[in-house]
Amino acid sequence: MPRLFPMILAGGVGARLWPLSTQDTPKQFLPLITEHSLLQEAAMRLTGLAHAAPPSVVCNARHRLTVVEQLHAIQVQPRRVLLEPVGRNTAPAMAVAAWDVVAEDPEGLLLVTPSDLTMNTEAFHVAVQQAVPMALSDAWVLFGIPPTSPKPDYGYILRGEPLSESKNSFQVAAFIEKPDADAAAQYVASGRYFWNSGLYLVKAYVMLAQLQQFSPEIYEASRCAAQAARREENWSRLDEAELARCPVLSIDHAVLEKTDRAVMFIPENLNWRDLGSWNALLESRLIHIGGNTANVIRN
Repeated sequence: MPRLFPMILAGGVGARLWPLSTQDTPKQFLPLITEHSLLQEAAMRLTGLAHAAPPSVVCNARHRLTVVEQLHAIQVQPRRVLLEPVGRNTAPAMAVAAWDVVAEDPEGLLLVTPSDLTMNTEAFHVAVQQAVPMALSDAWVLFGIPPTSPKPDYGYILRGEPLSESKNSFQVAAFIEKPDADAAAQYVASGRYFWNSGLYLVKAYVMLAQLQQFSPEIYEASRCAAQAARREENWSRLDEAELARCPVLSIDHAVLEKTDRAVMFIPENLNWRDLGSWNALLESRLIHIGGNTANVIRN
């Protein structure tokens, strides 16, 4: 069993949920659902994951002390904190994380999770272990979420042909980024479209090979940014000039819309929720409060 290397994307700049979330304190560092921040919740969710290294974090360089302090408060020692002097979206962030993994373990599996999510921890651990065999076969595993309502601000994945090794696994037929309300309603009604969770599992070297094929500028600039990084203890400040050469691209646009290695795995009972909007935050808080109330009544 190769090692899992979890990586938390925490580079948000506070553009959403303003004025609660700001550039100095983006939402990932706020306690929006529980007494812990979203970053702390993401790190605790990874605790106890089988065959996993301690989590790494990719964040804006200005938030280094916040990340270290918040993880220290929950007794999580990060494997690495990768500091971005400039933000370049998810493709460069994941690329520098992949370079960091292959430097330690050429066969390592990179598990990517955004910091602004909430989900069932036990179901998440089960889902990751179920997805590992697909990643070991050099597939790029995306975790798809059955939609419960039309969400125009979400990305969608069109289910392709089923894979033989799992009843919950499918080829990816297409990606659709933030459709209009009518299209989102049609997608949900069809039963063939799933929310793109932003959770990925892939061999680090497979990710880099795919970037080299489909986004060579990101591949080369991220390699140089990682190699020229300034390192101290368990944090690494990426080279600003090299990182700035990376095009600003999401991983979907950079690779996943072009590759034939993308497969979708649909976890069971994950209870995944994105916390990128006020409506989503309100729904999640109501569910959390309702769950706590139910526990009080039962006890």
